[in-house]
Amino acid sequence: MRKPTRSREVGRGEKVVPGVWRLRLPLPWPGVPHCNAWALAAGDGIVLVDTGMHLPGSMAHLERAMDQAGLRIDLVRLIVLTHAHVDHCGQAPPIAERAGCEVWLHPDHGHATADADDPERAFERRAEIARLSGVPEAPLRRWLEHLPLEWAFDEPHRTSPIRGAALPMGFNRKPHYTRGLLLVGDSGGMVNPFNGEGIAYALESAEMAADAIVQAHGRPVAERERALRAYPAALDARYGGYYTLGRLFVRLIGNPSVMKLATQHGLHHDRLMRFTLKLLANLTDPRGGDASDRIINALSKVTPVA
Repeated sequence: MRKPTRSREVGRGEKVVPGVWRLRLPLPWPGVPHCNAWALAAGDGIVLVDTGMHLPGSMAHLERAMDQAGLRIDLVRLIVLTHAHVDHCGQAPPIAERAGCEVWLHPDHGHATADADDPERAFERRAEIARLSGVPEAPLRRWLEHLPLEWAFDEPHRTSPIRGAALPMGFNRKPHYTRGLLLVGDSGGMVNPFNGEGIAYALESAEMAADAIVQAHGRPVAERERALRAYPAALDARYGGYYTLGRLFVRLIGNPSVMKLATQHGLHHDRLMRFTLKLLANLTDPRGGDASDRIINALSKVTPVA
């Protein structure tokens, strides 16, 4: 019997609410078939939040998605990039050139341009990380050499220095509020450093930001700034201590000796593993709960916010 094949991904656009459209754009990666960009109505045009990956045919997918939403590239008045991952910012240069618009990106993007003048060193650093994770260097280079030709991920097709980016996690994008701009989700570095989950925190932070905006609009002009500045304080209160614990945890398990000790002795203790799972997944009961809930909640409260 022939195995079912996955349908080919194409660009798709849909209205979410009046003035907000989701643009679903294909990706070439197994297990990650698409990413999302967003179009927001703004005056006589739109603000484009993220752009998708820049590959042969990718602009056609974006144009198809925008056409389904009744939009066009020339309506883009501003591009806002949540972070410097290639699937979020890859098409920003050609779109900005066609639309004649600005591109906004958090100024703390040095992580994305490190080693830009030395691609070989950049690859060696990635290879070292992979080796520490148990992946030999030879398979890494074979993987690069055997990518599909249409991806054009080879030296003859390189048009700019190779760049990388750290995950936007643990509040490594700040300030979360300044001059009327509130950062939510990945744009504010809100991926959980324990487990790499970011969707839930994007939704929760967006709800908190919306609450702050509603509060600001309901106040006299002179008091609106104070309401908006309550947003980063609310983020710190909810996630700050827990994310600091996460950064400390990542440093610990990055030490091979600590990781070896943990796997040799910790995996056999059911109670310890249940505690670790609850900590990593942020599944504690904020009120009451068992002893592990109370310990994790207490640690999160007493740990300083970065």
